[in-house]
Amino acid sequence: LAVSFFAFSQQESRNTMTMFTQSITNPAVAGAKDQGDAFLLIREPQMGFKGPDGEKMGLSTVYGSVVLPLKKINSGVGFNFIWIKNGLFEASNTFALQYAYQFSVGDGRLGAGISANFKMLTYKFDNIVLPSSVDGGETSQDLLIEKLKSNSKTNVIGAGFGLNYQIYDLSFGV
Repeated sequence: LAVSFFAFSQQESRNTMTMFTQSITNPAVAGAKDQGDAFLLIREPQMGFKGPDGEKMGLSTVYGSVVLPLKKINSGVGFNFIWIKNGLFEASNTFALQYAYQFSVGDGRLGAGISANFKMLTYKFDNIVLPSSVDGGETSQDLLIEKLKSNSKTNVIGAGFGLNYQIYDLSFGV
């Protein structure tokens, strides 16, 4: 119960290719394979959807990762980035550095990893269009959005820890 006050879950993944993007969510994967690994995943499910000012409004997600094993010291290092744009109002950029140590356990490898993350979160309410009210035809108001009408930027530094057991093509991670 005490841990629940200090632990936070990660944001829900926006892709279904988790077997290829394990290094994004679990730093212990760094160095689990004998060779390096790199990928770039671009997801735009609503291509061509434009807002009232003609600005591209759909969701956009870009994942990238480079992971290198350090065989001589049974370790691995990684660099990840995630760029997410949620419509007109929210955008985030995340960068992470990872290190993992790999232990031989049975026929597989148990990795214990840490990560340092830097996230830039931006809210942009300049382009908001509120619907008009039904009865009078006047534009409705949202007091909270009016208060936040100026652009808002937040930078967050975080850390992560993970465990991963990999045997052949099967992987278990926390």
